[in-house]
Amino acid sequence: MQFDVHRHDTYRTLREQVATRFSEVEQMTPIHLKDVLTDVKEMPFETVIHLESVVFDFEFDYQQCTATLMHPNVADADIDIYLYKTLEGYDIKMMYNREQFDDLTVNTYANLIQTLCQQGIERPDISMKEMSLMTTAQDEALLEALQQVDTLPHRTVPELFEEQVQSALTRTALRYGETSLTYEALDRQTNQMARQLRQMGI
Repeated sequence: MQFDVHRHDTYRTLREQVATRFSEVEQMTPIHLKDVLTDVKEMPFETVIHLESVVFDFEFDYQQCTATLMHPNVADADIDIYLYKTLEGYDIKMMYNREQFDDLTVNTYANLIQTLCQQGIERPDISMKEMSLMTTAQDEALLEALQQVDTLPHRTVPELFEEQVQSALTRTALRYGETSLTYEALDRQTNQMARQLRQMGI
């Protein structure tokens, strides 16, 4: 019994799938995450399952969970993720090769998994494909940055150059050997050349 993340199933469905799977095994028997999820070749689960391991606390099925760092030589693969059902809730044990993953990468994916779980808790009926890899703060920062880009005035290269000329008339714009030109002189020569080219029909 596996959960296909390519379908438009919800986080609630996944949670029920996990509970059902645990009801089929002995209490202390762990479930490998790959036994619950299948077809994980697209984001976000490709990232979560196949790249990095994490250490953090989060909530699943309304109960507190703990992801536990295991000794690196315990892992048979680069990363193995197991779910454990306990009296208090769920534990997640993640075993990974620490020689391949630095702390920054691990912490990044800790935040990613926590973000996915938090979305499921806040919106149990969200489609798995609709889940965002970014936190709300990251979404807001990206939106603000995009809005700032959209509000920038659209100017041509000549207009930008003219603006630079007016703000730095006496500063050196070009230098070749012992010869140099200020922005003002360069602008004057550029305008003169432009007039000559127009007179020549170019």
